[in-house]
Amino acid sequence: MLWRQKFRSEWIHLGDRNTSYFHKKAKIRKVRNRITSLQISDGSWCDEDSILKDEAVRFYKSLFSCERATHSFSDCPNMFPRVDANVISSFYNGDLHTWLLLNLNSQNILAPLDVPWNILFGSVCWHIWKCRNEYVFAGSNSHPDYVALHSIIWARHYYTSTAVPQLLPSPLHDAPPCQWSPPPSPWICLNTDGGVYKSTNIAKAGGLFRDNCGNWIRGYGRCIGITDPLTAELWAIHDGLILAWELGFELLQVQSDCAKAISTLTARTGSRDSHALIRSIHSLCQRGWAVDFVWIPRAANQVADQLVKDLHQSQYERVCIDVPPAHMSDLLTRDIHGRPYSRGSA
Repeated sequence: MLWRQKFRSEWIHLGDRNTSYFHKKAKIRKVRNRITSLQISDGSWCDEDSILKDEAVRFYKSLFSCERATHSFSDCPNMFPRVDANVISSFYNGDLHTWLLLNLNSQNILAPLDVPWNILFGSVCWHIWKCRNEYVFAGSNSHPDYVALHSIIWARHYYTSTAVPQLLPSPLHDAPPCQWSPPPSPWICLNTDGGVYKSTNIAKAGGLFRDNCGNWIRGYGRCIGITDPLTAELWAIHDGLILAWELGFELLQVQSDCAKAISTLTARTGSRDSHALIRSIHSLCQRGWAVDFVWIPRAANQVADQLVKDLHQSQYERVCIDVPPAHMSDLLTRDIHGRPYSRGSA
């Protein structure tokens, strides 16, 4: 078995006999992979074990030293190309510890991004360090624009994210009126809905995309078949995420009136959940974008509810709706300019 492992996997195809052929192949591989000498810092080649050990220690100490870490963050102008000295004083000065504290404690708001500097700075530093490690250990290069874009997305997501309400709903007669809440600019809103209809026992799922002004971008929906209400809600979110990725959205706020679906998707155990749909949604959210899940009252989700109700029961393939149906124009207008809904009007 030891020789099988040293020889790698060809024994699976060529047999498992303990022959001289396998011994020779394993020895050849051992000789080929053996490092007999290294090029040290002065450019010369060395094969002395004691010097090689010292050189290896020196190399990795230098690789992870504070001086190199400072260069990776503060001394590289390509990583912070738009830093204004008037915003953050002494940005490129000082030791690493002082420099980090100065920027992480700053509460200045960057006007173009509407994000506090300390949040954006922390996000940029994390992405720089991640890309640096990928270069050191995997040899992959990341363009500065990639670092900047993803740092801004993560910072905005952290700054604007909202928690799922944990309070029990109030009685309808005590509940205040509600209305659709647009996402912050430039986020895109995805309203989803799913349900099982008693007359047919057929589940439908769908939703619509709107910008922060309430303008219709695209709707979608399909029949799921016979299933439970929670699965229908999850299918609506899953299909919406796939379509959002296809459309190239990078900042997406998902609004659903299913509190159980939202609480499940915002839990930290999504990747290990027993429900395959939840694991799939969690995997979609790990891509290079920001996805925020928000619970809303059912009365504030009437456009998505009406869109799903209008779906034909034989429509099992996803259908996309580029233009809002005429009979839904009043609902769309009321979401932005009309009077709020009462909690019991859905």
